Amino acid sequence: MSRPRAPRNVVQLDPDLADLIAPYLETRRQNLAEMKAAATRGDWAAVAALGHKILGTAGSYGFHDLSRIGGEIETA
Repeated sequence: MSRPRAPRNVVQLDPDLADLIAPYLETRRQNLAEMKAAATRGDWAAVAALGHKILGTAGSYGFHDLSRIGGEIETA
């Protein structure tokens, strides 16, 4: 029996930004790997800095939930 899927957030994107979305998300994937590595070595300042970067950029692309999460990472 398969598990029910979690609800997905739907984001309305500005068509003018369409070409920028894939590279932006790839950079965020790289940031996630950097955060994991920083957390492993206990470098919480680096984790906070990456969270701050996400907080500051995600909303510009329409990813408001991601921006909020970046702020929560920065504060934590």
